[in-house]
Amino acid sequence: RSRLDRSSAASDVYKRQGDKLASALRWLKDNDATAMDTGKYPIQGEQIYAMVQRYKPRDRSKRQWEAHQEFFDVQYVASGIEDFGYCHIDKLKVATPYDAKIDAVMLDGEGNFMSATPGTFLILAPQDAHMPGIEPLIGKTCDEVVKVVIKVAVN
Repeated sequence: RSRLDRSSAASDVYKRQGDKLASALRWLKDNDATAMDTGKYPIQGEQIYAMVQRYKPRDRSKRQWEAHQEFFDVQYVASGIEDFGYCHIDKLKVATPYDAKIDAVMLDGEGNFMSATPGTFLILAPQDAHMPGIEPLIGKTCDEVVKVVIKVAVN
């Protein structure tokens, strides 16, 4: 398929999730994750739920690419700073086959990285492999990141 065809197909994936993604973003706006306990918070049952996490970013060599089939991820950094990797799954190789119990395939390869500071959010579809929770290479180190990962069911 042409580059334009692939791009259009990818944007359709996001369009079909419009109301659900809007609910996820509204939840982020209405809740202060830094004041919440770590854990799972239902938004719309098992179709949309938030997970508040607290962790220390780890060295990139201790992280691996992941992608999901059943859920979009909306990842929001509430406090702290981490590096975050992104790569289309077609550019990576499967390291551990898809496991439906955890809705994840683990991948190997190279991708692009960015710094995710407080207020950064990313919306990741099934074709978007990602490597979150990485200790920043440049700038401040961080003892703790408070992050919300909202899972939004594809169907």
